[in-house]
Amino acid sequence: MRGGYATNCVVWGNVCTNTATGGEQTVRDVFVASGKTATFSHCDFAEADSIASASVTTAACLARDPLFRDAAHGDFTFGSSSPLLNAGVHLPWMEDAMDLAGNPRLFGRRPDIGSFESSARAQTVILLR
Repeated sequence: MRGGYATNCVVWGNVCTNTATGGEQTVRDVFVASGKTATFSHCDFAEADSIASASVTTAACLARDPLFRDAAHGDFTFGSSSPLLNAGVHLPWMEDAMDLAGNPRLFGRRPDIGSFESSARAQTVILLR
């Protein structure tokens, strides 16, 4: 990242090798270029410690497994017990927006963190006999 901000993003399992420093350095999750700053709000990182630096600001970010349905086969939607459901921040542009699957971006009180909005929420069922 060359500076800027990200909101409601999932950065999970992202690994690259940085050779720009003259040596080989493995970078996990996020790399902010020298002399640049970045702000992350309501994001989820596999290794939150890897982004901690004077040039990075975080607010309401998580470091929890997003519990993708089937990431190995390209399904990055969330299972019903994902900690990212309803964990995002509502932004004005979301009112009429769609997620990557073409579903409304807002479903429930708050948006999900990530590119897909789940329309399946855990519910309480009471059986009366």
